[in-house]
Amino acid sequence: METPRWLIIAGRILLVLVAGTLMSGIVYEQAARYSARSSFPPPGEFLEVDRQRFHYLKKGEGSQSVIFASGNTLNHTEWTDIQAEIARSATTLSYDRAGLLYSDRGRRPQTAAAISKELEKIIEEADLPKPYILVAHSLSACSLRPLIKENKKDIAGVIFVDGSHPEQYTKVPEQIADVLKSDVPSGEWEQFLNGFGFLRTMMKDHVHFGYLDADHPRNEAYRANYFHSMPEIYEEMEAVDQILAETKNITSFGSTPLTIITGSSEKRIHEFSDPEKGKLAYDYWMALQKDLLSLSSNSQQMMATKSGHMIHHEEPAVIIKAIQEMLGLASPQK
Repeated sequence: METPRWLIIAGRILLVLVAGTLMSGIVYEQAARYSARSSFPPPGEFLEVDRQRFHYLKKGEGSQSVIFASGNTLNHTEWTDIQAEIARSATTLSYDRAGLLYSDRGRRPQTAAAISKELEKIIEEADLPKPYILVAHSLSACSLRPLIKENKKDIAGVIFVDGSHPEQYTKVPEQIADVLKSDVPSGEWEQFLNGFGFLRTMMKDHVHFGYLDADHPRNEAYRANYFHSMPEIYEEMEAVDQILAETKNITSFGSTPLTIITGSSEKRIHEFSDPEKGKLAYDYWMALQKDLLSLSSNSQQMMATKSGHMIHHEEPAVIIKAIQEMLGLASPQK
């Protein structure tokens, strides 16, 4: 049976419309990325490591340095307010890992060894005074263990901000395994939408920094630049298990001063739809945080009682105090 001519014409028109929409999406997305770079240029400087450009923000002056490392998929902007405060009395550095925000992706593998070596080279190239204090949020508390192990003589102290535990998924109680560990999406569909500008349109009202107004320049900058980093964001999410497994045998920092800051607000319980599982998950996380104290013979724990995981958003004063204590600018908590 011969296909009706009208159906052939309709099919061709539809194909042209779809192709036109996709081409328009590509143009829109690329224009948006160019506009984002123009409207929100990098606030820091660039250095080249192994023919790869890294963006870092160095602020302040002092004989000691404080280095801020963001959690999985996050960038230097997480530390803006805290870094500004600490820069009053020390040299500070925050940076974007490879592929995130303003840094080039390069070809490094997604391993703790590679991430640690990356920061080690940035520290060297940025000419930071030693010793330094390392402030690491979330997964960085695991991915930077190789750096801590290999550079003890240059490290004055370590602060983990609700840091990840290498065995947080392998020791999880069976009752809460389904709520604490889920499969990472492949990201193929999101990457497709991202390439044609659809994801940018869908997330036009996204607010990352919840303590700021939606139209605050920092939220606007985050929305504008977020989509450039999508490939790396999914790669980092997929690498979590690898990084945790890789670092579980690094179990001691010797006597390096270590402060564990834990978000202990019970609102963490209510993040789960099942309150009983939420309570179990809360208790499990508190036990993991306490176990991190065994990494050093000179360790302490500070509770951020109003915070969940994003302590640097919700209770930055706790982190500032911990850093100031290590710098000798504040008396230790009793």
